Amino acid sequence: MGGEEEYPFPRAQEIVRVAFETIGPRKLIWGSDFPTALDVCTYRQTLNLIARQCDFLSEEDKAWILGKNARDAYKLNETQ
Repeated sequence: MGGEEEYPFPRAQEIVRVAFETIGPRKLIWGSDFPTALDVCTYRQTLNLIARQCDFLSEEDKAWILGKNARDAYKLNETQ
């Protein structure tokens, strides 16, 4: 994620932006298990990268990336 960068990881935000612009919010799923991510930042920082730092994402985009897409991919209902 950050390498020599520190939170809020501007380079990572740009990578999210490129992915978002390329494939859209309905094909992105947030996760904290990217190799070495937790070696350079906290769990909360990985979540907040999307939830608070990527200001180009709408609230609806964030909802898809942070949960709705995973729910649909794993065929979970909202109560599970």
